[in-house]
Parts: sequence; structure tokens; C-alpha cells
Amino acid sequence: MLTALLIAQAGDQLQVLDRIAVTVGKTVITEGEMLTNVKVAAFLDQKEPDLSGPSKKAAAARLVDQLLLRREVPPSGTIGDVSVVIADLKKRYSSEAEYLKALEHYGITEQDVIDQLQNGLESVEASNHRFRAEVQISDDQIHTRYEAYAKQLRDKSAPAIPTEQASHDQVQELLIDQGVSEALEKWLLMMRAQSSIMYREAVFK
Repeated sequence: MLTALLIAQAGDQLQVLDRIAVTVGKTVITEGEMLTNVKVAAFLDQKEPDLSGPSKKAAAARLVDQLLLRREVPPSGTIGDVSVVIADLKKRYSSEAEYLKALEHYGITEQDVIDQLQNGLESVEASNHRFRAEVQISDDQIHTRYEAYAKQLRDKSAPAIPTEQASHDQVQELLIDQGVSEALEKWLLMMRAQSSIMYREAVFK
């Protein structure tokens, strides 16, 4: 059984560069990719990385789902620039040097952050492209969701409650997003079952 994806020979010695974490058919997800996913997510949430087995397993599962979705809907190449998001992230720090120090603390690069943000945007775009047209929202569903929303505002003694007509488009969009998420999860459950996915358990200890 293979224990590494990449090896480099220096003289008579073999140096392991990155271990295989998951295989999806013939496609490999490495331990390095999985750990970067964990660290970038922690950096974005301003938390210390959770490198426990379950956390790494969850990160690997996210990468598997992205891979399955990318196979179904290849990236369009039209994803917007994430520089605005990067600029907002930098505002958390007093200087560029502090920002770079934070990246170093997490063991990641700015390009790692950019790549993960773009992957997330591509996943959202692919989900919408694949499932949005299938989601049908009725007026009754919109009315029910609006009533629940209005009740929440009344319970909080909100000074003003928008009318159902004024809230119609916003409520409809929320329901569509929910429908896309539900359709995506059902599809992923089916694809996971149909795909040859193997987790290398030693990597997740």
C-alpha cells in the first residue's frame, strides 16, 4: 500500500514529502492539502487550528465534496476577485508585518487563503448552477417563512416590521438558497455512496 504521494531521492535516501490522506477513485487528496484547509479555516475564524483526528477528517470530507462537485460542474473561470476579502482580513491587524506574522503563526501563506476563498466561491457557483433551477418555491412557503420571521421581530419588540410584500424577494431568495443546500446535500450523499472513497486512517490519528 502506498504511504506517500510524493517522494524525492537524495543519494540513496528517500524523503517523504506528503502523505496520501484520501483517494477518490484515482484522484488523491494529500495530508498537506487537508492540513492547509484546517489552518486557513482557523485563520479566517481567528481560532487556533484544531488538529485532532475528527477535525482533520471533517476537512478531508470537505475537500472530497468539493472534488465531487467540481467533477459534476467544472469551474467556469469567472469567479470574482477575492482581493476585497483579503483587504478586509488585513484590517484586523495593525500593520502588514502583523498580518504576515499571523499567517506565519498558522503556517500558511496568503496564496493559501486566496485559494481556499476561491474554492469556496467556486463551490457556491457550482451548486447554484447545478441545483438552483430545480428549486421551486410556492407563495405558501414564502408566506409561512415570512410569518415566522415577523413573529421573531415581534418577540424581540422590533420598532418596525416590514410588510410581506416588501420582504417577498428577500424571503424567496432565502428559501431558494435553503433548497439549493438541501438538494446539494442529497446529491452529495448519493455521490459519496457511488464513488470509491478511501480514507487513510493513519493520517487522522
